[in-house]
Amino acid sequence: MQQIKQDRITKLVLLPLFPQFSISTTGSSIRVLQRIFMDDAYLLRLPVSIIRFWYRRQSYIRSIADSIVIQLSKFEKPEEVLIFFSAHGVPVSYDENAGDPYKDQIEECIYLIMRGLKARYQVSFRTRVSAFTWNNNDNLSMLALQSRVGPVQWLKPYTNEVLAELGRKGVKSLLAVPIRSMARNFE
Repeated sequence: MQQIKQDRITKLVLLPLFPQFSISTTGSSIRVLQRIFMDDAYLLRLPVSIIRFWYRRQSYIRSIADSIVIQLSKFEKPEEVLIFFSAHGVPVSYDENAGDPYKDQIEECIYLIMRGLKARYQVSFRTRVSAFTWNNNDNLSMLALQSRVGPVQWLKPYTNEVLAELGRKGVKSLLAVPIRSMARNFE
């Protein structure tokens, strides 16, 4: 905060590293900043814009879809690969009681990525990998949630349980696609 004052910043734009909004991530960061700003006259007068979520941005959707295409091309039979989206979970109470939009935003994000992937694949993939054919079955992609802690109920399905079930069902090719924070997180 000292650097903001030293540089005489006149307007501040906050861009969280989380594409989707959750009260537990972006929301908690905003609350911390609000407390800091309330105790400082200079910061309190500073115009602040907050980008609360940005998962709908075409550049983000395109970058994830492009990464998927690149990774699928490394499989011997890319049409048989399950695209496994993984995101951090949140307690069920956040979704049901606190109105946290996170779950809906994660699901919409996956929908947008898959729609973009299907729309772009015919143009970009046929020219590079002629053997690649798009398989439109229902289990082409799926979402599971990770990182639950404590005794409370968390949003499901849980990543560890889904992976075990996929193994029992004989899924042999899976591409894991994390869609949460843009920062590396070692857990």
